[in-house]
Amino acid sequence: MVLTSTLLRTRIGRAPWYKIHLSTYVVPLLVFLHSFSIGEVLGETALKYYWMALVAAFGVIVAIRIAHALGHAEGQAPDPD
Repeated sequence: MVLTSTLLRTRIGRAPWYKIHLSTYVVPLLVFLHSFSIGEVLGETALKYYWMALVAAFGVIVAIRIAHALGHAEGQAPDPD
């Protein structure tokens, strides 16, 4: 995935690549919202709770990503790792 992303960025340029990259954060949100419209399929099964756990994990990752980006935007020193 990283190699594909790197190759794509070198071919189409950073600005278009970045817009595509940002759109990948929206797609899981749309998929999650769509899944509620077909909630009859999942019902009260373990799959429903697994799906909700995946969504929660994605939400946490996005929140950390945003907090990290905002920290760099405010001029804070980057993490040493």
